[in-house]
Amino acid sequence: GPSAASEVAKLGDVRVCALHLEDADRKTLLPALDHLREGSQKTVVLVTGLREGRAAVLVGATDDLTEDLHAGNLLREVLTALGGRGGGNARTGQGGLHPVEGDTLSKLEASLVEQLRARLGA
Repeated sequence: GPSAASEVAKLGDVRVCALHLEDADRKTLLPALDHLREGSQKTVVLVTGLREGRAAVLVGATDDLTEDLHAGNLLREVLTALGGRGGGNARTGQGGLHPVEGDTLSKLEASLVEQLRARLGA
C-alpha cells in the first residue's frame, strides 16, 4: 500500500521518506504523496513513478517545514541538475525526468538529500 515508504535520511529532526511506484504518473502519485504527508511532522516526502521510460517526480513538505523549505524550488534544483524540469509551491513540487537510466532515481534521491542538508544546515 502507499504506506510502504522508506526513510532514506534523517537530517537533524527532519525525516526524508521515499516511495517509488511502478507504472504510475503524476495523477497516481499525488494521492500517495498526500497519504504519506498526512499525520506526519517535519517530513519531506519524495514520490517517484515510472511509466514508458518517463519518471514523474513529486516532493512534499509537511506544513511545519514550509517556513524553512520551498518544495517546488527544491525539486526544481534537483531535477534541473539531472536534466529534468520541475517546480511548484512551498508545500508540493512536481516535475518530470526523461530519459531514465538505471541509476537515475537513486541519483535523484541522493541529490535531494544533499540539497536538503545544505538548506537545513544539518
